[in-house]
Amino acid sequence: MPRRKKGFNFNQLIIAAVIIVATWIAADYYFNVYRRPESVAAPEVMTAPESASKPAAAPVAPAEPEVVSSDGFAMQSYRDDRYKIEFQYPVYSKEDVRCPLIKKTDNGFEIGMFSLTVSEARSGLSGFTESQLEGMTIDKSEEKTVAGQPAIRFDYQTQGMGWYGSDTYLEYGGNFYDFGILANATPDKCGGIDDYEDRVYRSVISTLKFAE
Repeated sequence: MPRRKKGFNFNQLIIAAVIIVATWIAADYYFNVYRRPESVAAPEVMTAPESASKPAAAPVAPAEPEVVSSDGFAMQSYRDDRYKIEFQYPVYSKEDVRCPLIKKTDNGFEIGMFSLTVSEARSGLSGFTESQLEGMTIDKSEEKTVAGQPAIRFDYQTQGMGWYGSDTYLEYGGNFYDFGILANATPDKCGGIDDYEDRVYRSVISTLKFAE
């Protein structure tokens, strides 16, 4: 006798549907009611960069020479911390390749034919000047005060080429200071003048200060 196929069990379908609906309701209750949602971080507030809220600082203008004279020169300040000295010297207000630049040396500085030489004072000033000017023809000597210190200036003529020079000597802080200029036979005409180095010489001597 042939076997009969089982009929469709409607009761089982109803039971499965009930189980599905109950599971969905339980899950919805758990995630939306029973379980509290995690705290949400406050959104980050974007602020403008600090530099945008402040005006840009004005550029610092480079230091300029003090007052330009009628012939185009101005006074420039200079300080040499090795020897604690300050002075002023003329510079040409326009570009001129004939104008010498100030250059430091191992024992002083140079500006064209003008120079400062500093050496240790191991004897009296008079003995030092005699050794420095040995063989020169002295045209003139003059005692004076430079930067509040006793000094002596010698104008002289060299042997051989017969160039003219001038040196001012003083002693300070255990050192001898020799400010001097040697006239070149063919000087460069800085700013179109013939006596630029002499102007430097006179200016340095008259404005020299020993800084504390």
